[in-house]
Amino acid sequence: AAAAAAAATAAAALQSAIDVGELQGIRDAIAEHAEAAERGQRSAVLQHARRRRDELAEAQRRAAKAQKVARQKEKKEEARAQARAAEAARAESEAAARAAEEARAAEARAAAER
Repeated sequence: AAAAAAAATAAAALQSAIDVGELQGIRDAIAEHAEAAERGQRSAVLQHARRRRDELAEAQRRAAKAQKVARQKEKKEEARAQARAAEAARAESEAAARAAEEARAAEARAAAER
């Protein structure tokens, strides 16, 4: 009778954890229920809790991977933007150098004509 009451309590805790839908809560409830399962008292609630735990863990892994990919994409785009800015600055510097050289050449021609 005590074992049946403990199993019922564990099953209720599992169902409650499933209803809340938090991964860690389900993990904790499964761990508590595992002792009863080791004694051969398996239940549909335990199987459901394990499936839900696995689903939540997989969803958590997918979300973490999506965040990682987004961060990598953002870094690549930032690097491309920096490369474009550096190229624009280099082109501007070269244009300024050419303009300065042309101005010196024009000044030299004007001085030679005097």
